[in-house]
Amino acid sequence: MPDIPGFHFSGFEDLDAELLHRIEPNVILSALANRDFDVLDIALRLAELGYRGPYRALVRALPDPRVVVQEVRAVAPFINFDVLLCPPR
Repeated sequence: MPDIPGFHFSGFEDLDAELLHRIEPNVILSALANRDFDVLDIALRLAELGYRGPYRALVRALPDPRVVVQEVRAVAPFINFDVLLCPPR
């Protein structure tokens, strides 16, 4: 993982109450999905941990990002979720 001041990188399996307490994130960023988990898994874990800050998924393109936002907000309504569209490479 890169070493970028002000950022903390971790895997899904490391996402727990101790980590959130230790780093006190201003925002949580993730990819939309990978082979082991997706934004729904992360949002549910954050909700279980009592996280109430912003959570954003970084995506290159989606036909209708609102569908993803609505789905995540439906399963984790107290998570401040949205997608951030990144420009193509």
